[in-house]
This record gives sequence, structure tokens and C-alpha cells, in this order.
Amino acid sequence: MERPLDNMFDYYKHTSMFWNDMISMMSSKPASLTAVGPLRNFTENIKKIS
Repeated sequence: MERPLDNMFDYYKHTSMFWNDMISMMSSKPASLTAVGPLRNFTENIKKIS
């Protein structure tokens, strides 16, 4: 039986891995993501800001 603290640590570890993947995916700017979908507006705004 695992302790609740271990489960909580695993949860945060998985969410941090998810966000790291999202950030790396955004920084590489694949053409399929920037071309279509809801992320297009997001990437356009990022380009304007940076």
C-alpha cells in the first residue's frame, strides 16, 4: 500500500512532464500545430509578443 505522499509526488511529476512536453512542442513550432487548430491564435500572439 502506497502512502498518499507518494501518490501526490507522482501526480506532480506527471504534470510537470506534461508541461515540459508542451513547452518543448511550442518552442519547436511544428508546422502542423501552427497551421491549423486552436493553437494557431496562440502561436500568432506569441510571435507578436516576442
